[in-house]
Amino acid sequence: MEIRTLAFKHLVGIFLLLGVLFNSTQVQANEVGTPELIIDDIKCTGNSTTDCDFITKKYYQKVGDVLNPDEIEDAKLRLGTLIQFKSTRIHLEKGSQRGYVVVVFDITEASNIQYDVGYSYQETDQNKIMAFCPRVNTDIECASSKIENDISENTLSGKVTNFNFMGKGKELSVSINKNYSNSKQNITTDADILLYFPEFNFIKGAHYQYDDDNNYYKLDYYDPHLLDSAKYYFRTSIGKMNDFSEYRGQEFENGPGRPIITGSSKHLSKNIDMSLGKRFASHSFVSFNIGYNSNARPKNSYTLDYGWNSEDDLLFPTRGSAFLSKINYNSYSKSLGMSYKENFSVATNKVVSLGIDTGIKQVHNLSSSDFYKSGELFARFTNITQVDKTSGVYSGWHASLNLGHKKWSNSLASTTNLSFNAGYTYQTESMIYRLSLGYINQEDK
Repeated sequence: MEIRTLAFKHLVGIFLLLGVLFNSTQVQANEVGTPELIIDDIKCTGNSTTDCDFITKKYYQKVGDVLNPDEIEDAKLRLGTLIQFKSTRIHLEKGSQRGYVVVVFDITEASNIQYDVGYSYQETDQNKIMAFCPRVNTDIECASSKIENDISENTLSGKVTNFNFMGKGKELSVSINKNYSNSKQNITTDADILLYFPEFNFIKGAHYQYDDDNNYYKLDYYDPHLLDSAKYYFRTSIGKMNDFSEYRGQEFENGPGRPIITGSSKHLSKNIDMSLGKRFASHSFVSFNIGYNSNARPKNSYTLDYGWNSEDDLLFPTRGSAFLSKINYNSYSKSLGMSYKENFSVATNKVVSLGIDTGIKQVHNLSSSDFYKSGELFARFTNITQVDKTSGVYSGWHASLNLGHKKWSNSLASTTNLSFNAGYTYQTESMIYRLSLGYINQEDK
């Protein structure tokens, strides 16, 4: 029995020893299989017009760093969202000595000059109920008036962008937008007002028509690497809008109708915007913005933005998310807004995007407890019908649904919006064509 017990102990010891040796060998094998690689050099191929320094600034590692595969994936995502590149591939080559590698960015360039043209049509139905509560003697009686407003808008847009301005990847663009809108407004007053309060001379009904024609011209400049920095950027834009409006209407009282009234107006406004920002982490950013509009009251506004964007494409994102928070201040009000969107690939080249947009605004001369709050939910389906990375041709259509609600905290009045939009986008190496059709139903109560 003692011999058997001793033999059993020896067998257990041998198995434990083999287990320790096996685990030790496996650990050593893992260590050998994933050695640290040092970046020996970073270079570019395929970039005939784009400076390599612009490309490598999207990669947040430098020569001498330990290679981080996650940083390579992040750089590929940043470069993949740029329209001036058809495709981006990143691979490793042997370095000058063992354990060193060269990171190679293999770029297929598109045209540095790109044209963007589009047309959109939108129909809006607005229905508003206004309450009248006049005091007669000591009594207050309330009735209502209904306002129906049908608006149709046609917009033509054109834009030319140089993505390699001054040969350093800076962007300069000129855009023109021409918008024409027609609004037909009908007012119907509750008969009780006319019956019980004739001394107030309420309008029995009215019909108005407004035609608005405006042209907007804009010059944009974007430096993605301010002062040769990989993470600081600067934007500025100068805009000018010419707005010409004509109106025609007739009001009807208890008696005969008033004569038809006509008129016109012309407005000219100029705006300047500047933004200084910094990228950090993988896809995050923070920026400070200053805006000026000659026709606004007040003219100046200041905004602080924070957010991130991990979407994999500018026009046709299939994955990733985008978040933006904004704090805005001017001499009239202050506001806070936040939006979030997530993209889900449900099948090959078919994407569902879901999002939310919320905001709160407070006017300085009102009570601190009285503020304007808004919220919106949206869903969008995108079908990417063509992807050709060799020729740089992409196309797809989308349909989206939005539901929004707005109201003042100390008021019963509120606004509900339900909107639908459908569009088609076609992109070539040097052109982007856009078509958009939309409908909005707005109820004010």
